[in-house]
Amino acid sequence: MDLSKQIFKTLCLSTAHIPVTTDAFLDSEAQRSDWSLRVYGTDVGWRIVVGDICDHVPALTALRGQPELAKLLQLASENGCAYLVLEGDGDVVEGLPVFDW
Repeated sequence: MDLSKQIFKTLCLSTAHIPVTTDAFLDSEAQRSDWSLRVYGTDVGWRIVVGDICDHVPALTALRGQPELAKLLQLASENGCAYLVLEGDGDVVEGLPVFDW
């Protein structure tokens, strides 16, 4: 049985890598019905589909003032990840901005 097409990489990072305004942005995106950015709220943070949207994310997020999110999505995409997960217990990665909120 070949499950290779059913297994997806996920980049899991701390919500400390986004400012509180981005957290509010993700909350509003999770409520949208047009799915411009596919965001799912979890008990501890966010699951964001990287997928094909990543080709358009820098422009999309820059227009909405979310450069930190664009950088994290680009990082996930460059590392072959299908999802970006942001949660309170996620890893804090040296070299990425950290926000105290």
